[in-house]
Amino acid sequence: MKTVILNSTGEGWHAEDLVRALGEVDEQQRGGAHVVGWENVEASVGGHADGHVNGRSDRSGGWMWRGNEGEKTVGEVVGKTQGNVGKNVGGSAGEKVGGVGGVDAIVLRAMGSASLEQIVFRMDVMLRLESQGVYFVNGPRSIEASVDKYRASGLIADAGVAVPATRVCQRVDDAMRAFEDLGGDVIVKPLFGSEGFGMMRVSDRGLAARAFATIGQIGGVMYVQKFVDHLHGVGGDYRLFVVGDQVVAAMQRRGVGGPDGAEAWRANVARGGTVVACALDGMNAAWQAMAVQAARACGANVAGVDVLVDRDGRAHVIEVNSSPGWKALAGITGVDVAGCIARYIWDAVHERKHKAVTAHA
Repeated sequence: MKTVILNSTGEGWHAEDLVRALGEVDEQQRGGAHVVGWENVEASVGGHADGHVNGRSDRSGGWMWRGNEGEKTVGEVVGKTQGNVGKNVGGSAGEKVGGVGGVDAIVLRAMGSASLEQIVFRMDVMLRLESQGVYFVNGPRSIEASVDKYRASGLIADAGVAVPATRVCQRVDDAMRAFEDLGGDVIVKPLFGSEGFGMMRVSDRGLAARAFATIGQIGGVMYVQKFVDHLHGVGGDYRLFVVGDQVVAAMQRRGVGGPDGAEAWRANVARGGTVVACALDGMNAAWQAMAVQAARACGANVAGVDVLVDRDGRAHVIEVNSSPGWKALAGITGVDVAGCIARYIWDAVHERKHKAVTAHA
C-alpha cells in the first residue's frame, strides 16, 4: 500500500506516528508511507502527449503523479524530498512512487501557514488528484467545510446535531444586537482558526463594542456564539476522536485556572488545558453518536470532535477538526490512535481495490 502524508513541513510527531502505524499495518511493506512537506509540492499541466497513467522520478529525490483524461495527460504533481522531508517505510528516501493509480491514499495532516494564493493552490492540487481517483484522508471538501466555522456549524446543525446558538455578522451594530439577543455572555471567535487562538469570552457591553469595532476595522467577520456554561454540575468539555463510523478514543479537557478561573472555559490543550481520559464504555452513547454524525456532516472520515455538555446535561458540538492532533489523547488513554487511522486506511483502500476489480470482471 503506497501512502503519501502531506504535512505542513514534511516532519513532525504525528507524521512519524502515522508512518510507524502504516508500516505495522502493511506488514509486507510493498508500498511505503512517505511524508511530503506542502512547500515541496509542484504541479504542471499539459505538454505531454503519451496519455499514459504512469509515474517516474522526475528529479533526484522527487515523486511524480501523472494522470490523464481520455487520450491526453492533464496534470502531474511533484513532491520533492529534502533532508528529513522524505520518510518512508519499505524503501529509501527519494524512492519513485509511481502514477496516480499507484498511490493508494493521501493523508492530509496539515495545510500549514501560507498565503491565500498558496492555500488556494494546495486545495486545487487536492481537488485535481481526488478527481483522478486518489483516495484522501481527509478530502479537500471536508477540509474546506471544517476550517470555516460558519459553514461547519451550518452543516452540523442541518444534520440535526445540536450546536450553540450563533450569529455571524459583518456590521458592528448587528454584532451588538447579537450580543444582547444571546444573553450578553458570548464567545467571539475568528471565522478561521483552531486550538482556541483568537477566541474571547465577552460579558461586558462596552468590551463587546470595542471588540466588534476592532474586528470591523480589519475587515473581519464577527462570529458570536452564546456561552455554554459547562464549568459546573454535570457539564464538561470533551474531545472525541472519530475514525470512520466510530469514536476510538475520548478525553475530557479542563481549562486553565480551575473551575473558578477566568480562563477555565477555554480548555484547548494548546492553550494549557489539562486532560483526563474517558472510558468509551462509560461515556454517553448519544454523545458518541452525535460526534460521528457531526464528522460525517463535514465529510470527514477522521476527525476530532469537540462536544460541550452544559450543566443540565445537554450536549452541543462546537467544532469538527479535520486535521486533529492525538498526541495528548494517545498519551492519556493508551489508545494507538495512529494505528486506528492506519487500519481504517488499509480497509478503505482494499475495499476500493476490490470494487474496482469486481467492476471490471
